[in-house]
Amino acid sequence: MNLTIISALVSAAIGFGAAWQIQAHFLLKKDYEYAQERIERDRAARVAIDRATLQASEAQRKSAIVQARLRNDAAGATTAADGVRASADAAVRAASANLEACTGQASALGVVFSQCTRELQKVAADADEWSNQAVTLQNAWPK
Repeated sequence: MNLTIISALVSAAIGFGAAWQIQAHFLLKKDYEYAQERIERDRAARVAIDRATLQASEAQRKSAIVQARLRNDAAGATTAADGVRASADAAVRAASANLEACTGQASALGVVFSQCTRELQKVAADADEWSNQAVTLQNAWPK
């Protein structure tokens, strides 16, 4: 064979091999970029899940605190209602005894009722606050 033909065939084979290697390199590079993008999307999704889980945990913690306060206030209201009932019964008994005892009991009940009014105003303010907290917790809950 002719030296020119042999050198042309060798050059063609080397060129083909080089082109094959370059194309393989570009394909591997694209695969690597796609893998990196997928990893980044997965990482961002995990961060979003962690953030939502943290918000849900915080909302549950705040809800537990509000529930405990509500239970305590309900127990206090029950105790106060029992005290008012006992005072009313005493007033009825005193009214049957004499006018002076009845007047004293009525005065004491006036004090109790003014305390009840203040407590009801406090309960109304607490209810407003809890309503606002419920809206805040609902908005914090992951959607």
